[in-house]
Amino acid sequence: MLSWGKDMGMDWSWLTDFEKIQKKAKAGKSAGKGGMLPDFTYIADLPAGRPVLGYPLRAGGFRLRYGRSRLSGFSAVGIHPATLQVLNDFIAVGTQLKTERPGKAASVTPCDSIEGPVVRLQDGSVLHLQDEAEAKRVAASVTDILFLGDMLISYGDFFDRGHPLIPAGYCEEWWFAELKGKAKQGDGLQAVAKALSCEERELRALGATIKNLDFNVSLALAASRWLGVLHPRMTHWWKLLDEPAWKALLEGLRKAKDAKEAINNEFSDIIVPYGSAFKAACEKARLPHKVQLNEFVIFSGADAAALRLLFLSPKGVLLDAQSLAQDPLAALSHTVQVRDKTGTFIGARMGRPEKAKMRRMTGSPHGLFPVGKEGGKMRSLQASLEKGAVTADFRAYLRDDGSASFFPGDGKPAMWCNTCGKVVLESCNLGCDLATHYRSSVPITEHFKQSLERLGMSSFPDLIKGVRGTMNAD
Repeated sequence: MLSWGKDMGMDWSWLTDFEKIQKKAKAGKSAGKGGMLPDFTYIADLPAGRPVLGYPLRAGGFRLRYGRSRLSGFSAVGIHPATLQVLNDFIAVGTQLKTERPGKAASVTPCDSIEGPVVRLQDGSVLHLQDEAEAKRVAASVTDILFLGDMLISYGDFFDRGHPLIPAGYCEEWWFAELKGKAKQGDGLQAVAKALSCEERELRALGATIKNLDFNVSLALAASRWLGVLHPRMTHWWKLLDEPAWKALLEGLRKAKDAKEAINNEFSDIIVPYGSAFKAACEKARLPHKVQLNEFVIFSGADAAALRLLFLSPKGVLLDAQSLAQDPLAALSHTVQVRDKTGTFIGARMGRPEKAKMRRMTGSPHGLFPVGKEGGKMRSLQASLEKGAVTADFRAYLRDDGSASFFPGDGKPAMWCNTCGKVVLESCNLGCDLATHYRSSVPITEHFKQSLERLGMSSFPDLIKGVRGTMNAD
């Protein structure tokens, strides 16, 4: 509106002050990441019985991830199926969520190619769930959800709501894009795969969020060293740790059993004596581990390899808590660069679909059959019946005899060539431009009588309202 005001020569500068007041009223006392203010609008009118899944910008809520799956899209977000399981199916496919950003509501769709939840079990173990079957198996043992998983949101939702794009956490597809970019400077991905002694398909698999069991740790380490950027699966939420947490984490790693042996064998487990402060630091970083008899904390696989790469050396622990607290990513990037995986956390709550108002179409039609200009101002089917025909744009279908039809059950979906004036299945021999619709005059009276006969009706209402023309491509 400010830009319109400038174009029209109107002084609407007060809108800037109004926007600042609105943001201040809807936000908390302090700004979050990058000066971003938490927005409490989505929980301002919270009714009884609707669970809050995450508070504004609160770590552990849904992490923003840009993109779309085959099911998600406009006002439809993607959530990992494992998240639905650990929430005891309280949130299901089709559930309406009110989100902090980009605002308004969205329907839930499942997507298993994004990050799943991180949970704590009754025995103290912390698991990163990437498999729905595993989530279903351990759901009864979950005591705390440390991270709800990713929320896949399309760019279109931000654009439609006029919300600026906000930082997202480092993820597999970004890492792979960097890998491909560097590979293009040389002889391509195939040459990189050959240098790393693997197949190209194995290298491409690292660019997808996959089940923990399928993750190739040795290849991820080799590829990370070649690229100079640590793989997201081996990156944790280091930016959330403060200095006391860093001190506890480093002190625990110094006490690791058989530390020298663990350093020499980069794929062995790391076993640390149990300590409440150490374990709390691991949970804060969402670092998966197993707890054995409340005596040992055990790291394995990609998580052990990441700890060994970032913290351990033959001389002991590499880093100090003070430098890590000041700039953790810079301090950790001594061997390979470590990116920010946290990104932005989005608050959400269950919505109120029953509160939604009915969306009425223009003219309140009774059906979607086009009546064209013949229907008059009332878009009346009876008025078009008096004219005998309706002229409008119809979807093209090809009958078996080669003639055109507008009825879906009367042929195959086809294309219309305006130049040749005929319907074709895929392409025109002359290379003409094709369209899915064609303009035709349909004998509405004949089709209406046939419809009445099929329905067994001898009479019909005095006013049946249609639409002026077809609404979309189908």
